[in-house]
Amino acid sequence: SAAPSAPPAVSAGLILGTGTNLCYIEKLRRIPKLLVRPFNLLPSVATWYQPPYASAQAEHVVNTEWGNFDSSGASRVLPRTPLDEAVDTASVNPGTHLYEKMISGMYLGEVARLAAAELIAAGALFRGSAPPSALTTPWAFTTEIMAAVEAGCSEGAVRR
Repeated sequence: SAAPSAPPAVSAGLILGTGTNLCYIEKLRRIPKLLVRPFNLLPSVATWYQPPYASAQAEHVVNTEWGNFDSSGASRVLPRTPLDEAVDTASVNPGTHLYEKMISGMYLGEVARLAAAELIAAGALFRGSAPPSALTTPWAFTTEIMAAVEAGCSEGAVRR
């Protein structure tokens, strides 16, 4: 039998679905931001330093909100395609949650639809035949349909 192992050095939770987010457990003493104003005055932060939480080992779950990564300022680091830009512009929240729009299920179908639309316009896809309406209607080609196509299912096999 396997010997017991030490607790993991990092505990994290990841959501990669309709949206995306990441959280992890961190020792409070390693989050200096929480010790300065105005953060240390917030009721939700101030209680972390009171019993039963207060100790050198006190830990807290840090919500990174990483779906919003690369959304602020002009110093963007993630490479973005024209399709990523188009999805962001057409979204209900342009300029925010850029990373989420690049990788999550809510947006991948539209990214794929826009790529297919470019191929249709260039005559490289469907070659004169009428494309399915899901490829010509914004936001109609969902990630669910995309996954079914990749799996080789017919359009009729996808739940509506």
